[in-house]
Amino acid sequence: MDGEITSTVDGTEIPTEDNQSNFGSGFGYQYGADDTIEIYMNEKWFVFEYREESE
Repeated sequence: MDGEITSTVDGTEIPTEDNQSNFGSGFGYQYGADDTIEIYMNEKWFVFEYREESE
């Protein structure tokens, strides 16, 4: 693993800090290809992709 989610924000917010999520903490993650982060949660892998902030 490359790191672990250690803090959270409300589910309606966008995380702004490293190792932060809006779905819980204590999950390991690793960096994937093409600006993705792979989270191991509840015995499954979830892949998140980077998205530009929209205005």
